[in-house]
Amino acid sequence: MLNCTRILSLVLFLAAFASCDRRIKWENYTSQEAGFSALFPGKVKERIETISTIDRGMIDNHYFTVEKSYGTFVVSYLYAPEN
Repeated sequence: MLNCTRILSLVLFLAAFASCDRRIKWENYTSQEAGFSALFPGKVKERIETISTIDRGMIDNHYFTVEKSYGTFVVSYLYAPEN
């Protein structure tokens, strides 16, 4: 079995007021496969992008995204095999 290092990166791009606006309805999103939960302001779109790395070959990067007029909210993770 291949040993893998799990890398989870959280990236949030939002306008300064977005986190303070009480009108935004935050919804809990859970990914059983990735093992995380996060709050998003709407329905999450999932996509997978295969990226090429110099030393680890092809790796699937998983994105969970919500785009709003006031910002983009993203959780991304990938599994990178150990060398």
